[in-house]
Amino acid sequence: MTDTNYIQKWTGMSDSAYAWSYLGLNFASSIGQAAGNVYRLHATRKIRFNHSGTEVNGYRYFDRKGNPFFDFYYPHKDIPYNHWHGWDGPGLTNRTGGHWSYLRLILWMLGGM
Repeated sequence: MTDTNYIQKWTGMSDSAYAWSYLGLNFASSIGQAAGNVYRLHATRKIRFNHSGTEVNGYRYFDRKGNPFFDFYYPHKDIPYNHWHGWDGPGLTNRTGGHWSYLRLILWMLGGM
């Protein structure tokens, strides 16, 4: 392997300009991937109704394999805020207990993906 950076050689970029371009393109790629994942989650979600089936209570989101990934719920009963439940276990078959805040959901998703 050579130490020649052909992109810098062909474009005449300095080390600093190349590093910033590389960082910017990686950042843009990450934003694009995150946006694609958000779109996929939104496109595949299913509506969850309350127990009487008369009002929308939230949504269930699925992973790429079609397994439940997490549930989002609007405020209900004694929980006056939006909240989430994650799914885990073999094949994402067990809904986690408790009512999660948005921060807890993000931390679980970062560790559980």
